[in-house]
Amino acid sequence: MLGLLDKIMRYFALIMGLMFISVAHADLMVSFVNESSLPYEYSKSKYSNSPSKYSNSPSKNGTNSESRLLIKDGSTLYRVGYYVYSDSGVTNFFSTSGERMFYNPQEGIGVFQSSSGAFSGVLVPIKNEYQLFLTETGQKALFMSQ
Repeated sequence: MLGLLDKIMRYFALIMGLMFISVAHADLMVSFVNESSLPYEYSKSKYSNSPSKYSNSPSKNGTNSESRLLIKDGSTLYRVGYYVYSDSGVTNFFSTSGERMFYNPQEGIGVFQSSSGAFSGVLVPIKNEYQLFLTETGQKALFMSQ
């Protein structure tokens, strides 16, 4: 259990550091956050981010893309997937193997797990660039899909 807590604290420190890093426009940094630490406007308690909102239901898969999902470890960036936009405005997030992991509905900033619709994180603008913050549920889905 202590190892898990250390890992979460390390990711929290990584989140704080990534908030000040600029990446290429098409790339999207992935960070980890404790769901209970999210403010209301970014939480699943807000209806527009809720899995129970009808328009937050899963949509169809997209195709491979050069819009990369990246995680930074030290000074190294690792590609952990990619994202595409559907015709209906939904952002779909895929693993490097092409498995659809998450989606973000056209309205709202909530990110939901493709298989279950579970709240998995938020897509937040920081310094004019979006960043994907994944909760514990999202982290597990990301690591399981690699």
